Amino acid sequence: MAVVLLAEDEPALGSLQRTLLEALGHQVHLATDGLAARRVLEEAGDKIEILITDACMPGCSGPELVRWLRQQEGLAKLPVVITSGTQADAEIAALLDRRTSFGAKPLSFESLASLISQLLNRPPTDAVQWPKAKTDHRVEV
Repeated sequence: MAVVLLAEDEPALGSLQRTLLEALGHQVHLATDGLAARRVLEEAGDKIEILITDACMPGCSGPELVRWLRQQEGLAKLPVVITSGTQADAEIAALLDRRTSFGAKPLSFESLASLISQLLNRPPTDAVQWPKAKTDHRVEV
């Protein structure tokens, strides 16, 4: 489907969101903060199709990352989802437009799929590929 850059500083949330995105068929690059996301965008931004960023991260917040992104030639039109555990504040609301959406955490599987498909102008996928769980719980003695 799409190549996603996920910027999330909470390891458990990053892992969960990565699993959901991969289940939707996306290839995911995980950055653990805004500065790491900037480095990925500077080095391989032409390969990234959408950015999903937490609003509140150390070093460089989601809104700061989006403002920087919108000033970069070749990256300015990259679709972005800003996520937060609280409602969008004035700083986030000022960034929302046809390329930038807001998602309240925790994002459900359906809302994540919908936000991405809307920004990429693609229909949501019905083909979900959940990771296979290990079912062999035998213990040898």
